[in-house]
Amino acid sequence: MDVVEALEAQRGTTCVVGAGGKKTTMATLAAALERAVGAVLAGVENGGPGSRHVSTDRRQVL
Repeated sequence: MDVVEALEAQRGTTCVVGAGGKKTTMATLAAALERAVGAVLAGVENGGPGSRHVSTDRRQVL
């Protein structure tokens, strides 16, 4: 089974979350799919008690 079948990413939206492997998974999907693949990356940085910062980054994976 290839990654597109495994993630059921033939159409629609596929979300990739977790502690590692997201960029590799997205790059593998981009290489396997015949359509555009985009990414919105978001993270929460915890700088200590009462300090939270949410950052986002939008990019197209080629």
